[in-house]
Amino acid sequence: MRKTSKKLMAALLLSGTFALALLPEAQSKEHEQALEADPVVYNEEAVYNAKDMKMEEEDIVTADKVILHYSADVAVTDLRFYVWVTGVDGVEYMYDDISTDQKSMTITLDFVNDERFTSFAGLGGMYFIIKVKEVWTGQSDDTYLDYSLFPPVDGVCEVWCIPGEGSAVDIYATEAETKMDKILTAQFSDWKTLGVKSTIAPTSWSLYAYTLSYIKADSVVQKNTKSQYLLKSGDTPSTTPASSGGVNWSIALNYMIHPNVRYVLEAVFPTNPSKTMTKNVGFELLYETERFEKYYNYSGTDLGVTYSKEQTVFKVWAPTATRMMLNIYMTGTPANILDAEGKPGSNSKFQVQMAYREGGIWTATYKGNMKGRYYTYYIYGPAGNFEVVDPYATACGISGIRGAVVNMDETDPEGWDDVPEKWDGVEGYDIKSRNELSVYEVHVKDLTYDESWTGESERGTYSAFAEAGTTYTSGSKTVKTGFDHIEEMGVKAIQLMPIYDQDNAENDPEFYNWGYNPLNYNCLEGSYATDPYNATSRISEFKNLVKAYAENENKTRVIMDVVYNHVSSAPGSSFNKLMPRYYFRYTSDWSYYNGSGCGNEVKTEAPMMRKFIVESLCHWAKEYKIKGFRFDLMGLIDCDTLKLAATELYKIDPDIVMYGEGWRGDGDVFHGKGTPAETGNAYAYLSGTSSSVPVGAFNDTGRNALRGGNDQGWGSSSHLPGWGYMQCGPGDASYDSAAAVSDMLLGIHRGVAAEPEQCVNYASCHDNWTLYDQLYYTLGDSGKGIAPQTKTVIEASSAAQAAINVSNGIAFMQGGEEIFRSKTLDEEARAEVEKTTYEKMYSRYVSHNSYNAPARVNSYKWGNKISVDGVDVAPYLESIKTSISLHHSMKKYLEGHLPTAGTTSSLNHYIENTFWNGKSKDNSDYYGACGFQIDEYFVFLAGRCWAYVGFSDVPKSTLMMSSGEYSYDNYNGTVNVGNYDADTGGAIAVFERKS
Repeated sequence: MRKTSKKLMAALLLSGTFALALLPEAQSKEHEQALEADPVVYNEEAVYNAKDMKMEEEDIVTADKVILHYSADVAVTDLRFYVWVTGVDGVEYMYDDISTDQKSMTITLDFVNDERFTSFAGLGGMYFIIKVKEVWTGQSDDTYLDYSLFPPVDGVCEVWCIPGEGSAVDIYATEAETKMDKILTAQFSDWKTLGVKSTIAPTSWSLYAYTLSYIKADSVVQKNTKSQYLLKSGDTPSTTPASSGGVNWSIALNYMIHPNVRYVLEAVFPTNPSKTMTKNVGFELLYETERFEKYYNYSGTDLGVTYSKEQTVFKVWAPTATRMMLNIYMTGTPANILDAEGKPGSNSKFQVQMAYREGGIWTATYKGNMKGRYYTYYIYGPAGNFEVVDPYATACGISGIRGAVVNMDETDPEGWDDVPEKWDGVEGYDIKSRNELSVYEVHVKDLTYDESWTGESERGTYSAFAEAGTTYTSGSKTVKTGFDHIEEMGVKAIQLMPIYDQDNAENDPEFYNWGYNPLNYNCLEGSYATDPYNATSRISEFKNLVKAYAENENKTRVIMDVVYNHVSSAPGSSFNKLMPRYYFRYTSDWSYYNGSGCGNEVKTEAPMMRKFIVESLCHWAKEYKIKGFRFDLMGLIDCDTLKLAATELYKIDPDIVMYGEGWRGDGDVFHGKGTPAETGNAYAYLSGTSSSVPVGAFNDTGRNALRGGNDQGWGSSSHLPGWGYMQCGPGDASYDSAAAVSDMLLGIHRGVAAEPEQCVNYASCHDNWTLYDQLYYTLGDSGKGIAPQTKTVIEASSAAQAAINVSNGIAFMQGGEEIFRSKTLDEEARAEVEKTTYEKMYSRYVSHNSYNAPARVNSYKWGNKISVDGVDVAPYLESIKTSISLHHSMKKYLEGHLPTAGTTSSLNHYIENTFWNGKSKDNSDYYGACGFQIDEYFVFLAGRCWAYVGFSDVPKSTLMMSSGEYSYDNYNGTVNVGNYDADTGGAIAVFERKS
């Protein structure tokens, strides 16, 4: 065996990075034990002067054409290339050529002559995915092709790709290399042992430890000094068979390795003795060790940018990086993107070295005023060298490509300080219980994008969303739209679909996305700003939106839809480049778990990810006065993370609300550690007694019982909607569905239980069918292809939504249901979206997953506020508004205090029952009509057919609201809901007993 290089010690000492960091094997046991403490000598602070900056244009390797070859061990006929570059959205393309054995495919991307790819020109690389055509299951990792690593010949960069570790794609310069024996994985299994997997045993191997001094040297110096960094070498190792092919072997060290050193393993194999194969060594198996958590986690709250006029401090956590550079730009627009004036941006930058400090952070300080500058980091880490956006950035340039230095105080609109930071206890703003809230879900662009919105602001922007005084006129009728419409509805909260920075091309005004593709969690999305190139304007415009709603007559709070369970691209994210395999969950073969259905799931239980999520939530609550958070796929988040977040948010404002989807996207088991925040766990472990802010969950059981499931059942060939309480007649309505609906209206999640202030009651939300579309299909005769009457659908829709609105839980509605919103696709739109996202309903094509449908499909059609297919909607809209008002005035109960049969109401009346079942015309029990009693209020809801419910207190009660047809019979003491003669339902009546 070869001995450790004696020259290595001198090199390490000269680097200024370690103090006796690596010891020869012959050193004493006593000295080895003395090094068990953290041996890293950290750098001095890196301090620079802003006035000394001299911008330099970046030299990058570019290509005119790229040829991608992809080979696998199986047929690739159903696979496609999905390609994109920074700032340009991806597109799926079929291969140009396929081999005769159908196991290899090729595509050529011509950046000069092919209009599809001209936006790819002038860059240093491109991204691609290998995926199954038209679906997102089983796609590869996002793979970055860096042209500097594969220098183009005559402008052509040609590479050969094969499946790599997990779902990765490995890239090679020649086809021959793809077939050579190689190192498959190299990871430290503990702090003194390197575990290796290779295709076969090598004939020789060498392990190098490259420190900062080597990494920052030029290529000539690196070549001449490489031998000084040889750590250990050997001949053919002892191997054992690997379970998934190949062989395992290990390298033992007698000293503690360091995370901020780049360890590189080289090996020569007998099958290709003239070729040296290399692999960077990973640290991922050390992340959960006691040593890592003690020395390389950071407890400070100042990650990101800390700005003042006197200086700006940059801090980022990346303990496994060997070098970190700070790039300062004058603009947030890269050279490949046209700015607001139609001119190319700039890659001119000033670059400085950052200092490695305790807790694994890198820091640099600039003296002087850095306001208006943009920045990125350039990391030299175990996964390679990358330019990254600061994941802690709170402001950014176009498409989130560069972070921005902003004076947040200067972004406050006039009167911002008049909006209370803490709403708890403030008259008009305060809530005593979260189930007082009525929540209106809305996408920023949807509200004002349609041509029927006639405001002065640019459509689909934060400014338009907050613009008062807009109306729509048809004939002699004029109605309020936009901001005034939401105020008119009387809701206490708006839940904005994601407004953090998304992985979108923000300079394309036609682009539309729901926003469940997170890029920069702490920055605002620029596509909703009037100037997406300006880092500060989007902030000011959004703060003005928050202020406008807080100061309307309802004191409407803003709730953010947050997506901490996955990112747009895990392999391409700053998180993964800064700390490979730390922030996400992986299978045993290092493929990404996919409980989100989006290709990855965030490891929320990782200490620094948990810290990030909690601090991110607090940032939004403090800086923007956000008063609630809705968690996407909350079942992927561990309860401890949400409990800590609830505790910290409570300190900011006890009136903040938290709730989410208590499930996972794949329905599979929880892949993380700890207790997942599934619905039942959220109710049990995150109630007001176990966390400062109770964490609620959506009552999907009640939703499905009320209007049917999202499809006709698992295994169905279509995604057409199922049937529920509102569509079932006497022959198929069940007691269970009626009971589940009644429980929901009482604020109880049937079969799971819950405190009503944790129970979010709803009939629809942004994904799946709108309530109108769900009822439109299921109230017709789909077997005979006969669509229902519009009036029938409107009556059922308004009755169902009104029932939710008067319920004892948190009342939630998808924005637009009050004007009977439908997501109908025209022929052009159908050509733009995936076929799996819509279905044909009678003569219409309707979307149930409109996240990437054009904005015109998702936008509010304000003419619907006057009439739908000739039906006057005014009385139905009025009933929904009244039901929202009743939700706020009706007494609210928590579960332990719900009135039950045999007890007395607040006016000491005897409570006969908490809900009733109705009867149909033939006097048989009919579960399609029922009601519930809470305190002095009585609610009766009809399903598909006419029915009646016994109610002896009719004479001493007052009708508070109704929708559809109803009547009552004083003599018999019954309430009739629906139309007796036509035998149709879709009706609601609410009474209050006042004496």
